[in-house]
Amino acid sequence: MITGGAGYIGTELVYRLSAEPEVSDILVYDNLCKGNYNLFTGLRKVPLANVRFIQADILDSRSLRQHMQGMDVVFHLAAKVETPFADQNAHDFEQTNHWGTAEVVYAAEALNLSRLIYLSSQQVYGQGAVTSTEHPCVPDSFYAISKKRGEDHVLRLMQKSPVHLVRCANLYGYSKNLRVESNLNQLIFDAH
Repeated sequence: MITGGAGYIGTELVYRLSAEPEVSDILVYDNLCKGNYNLFTGLRKVPLANVRFIQADILDSRSLRQHMQGMDVVFHLAAKVETPFADQNAHDFEQTNHWGTAEVVYAAEALNLSRLIYLSSQQVYGQGAVTSTEHPCVPDSFYAISKKRGEDHVLRLMQKSPVHLVRCANLYGYSKNLRVESNLNQLIFDAH
């Protein structure tokens, strides 16, 4: 299962996993809040044989648990992402990145999920010098605070099942769901 599977990173992950012969079933769970229908259209259309799509929100705990039932692995990518206006919608960040992640973790606990892979952000470290994984987290934006709070739920799950927490820096590059609101992608887009 891939929460946020119709987003920028999720779309690419679906393409990669659908090409793997040992992956028999992919469930894309996305609320399509950004209108990302590109996953199922265009030149790189995903073969639908092993991909199912559910339009739902991670805050809907009943739907989330129902669809996580029987899953071996959940890639939790669903998030309200940072934009140049990240400090204007504190509530939206908190709802999705903190409480939505809490719902994913609660469902994982209840269903004894085999493995959870959570995509967080290097923004949890805050601004400043070069960091390492031992660097203390000092989040300094609504986005970063909400991602760190989500991480806290994921880390609690580590005591019970395998969890992989990935703190990505800014991701960039071509995708069918290219995020042009990302400053780095905008620079690359403008250069061409």
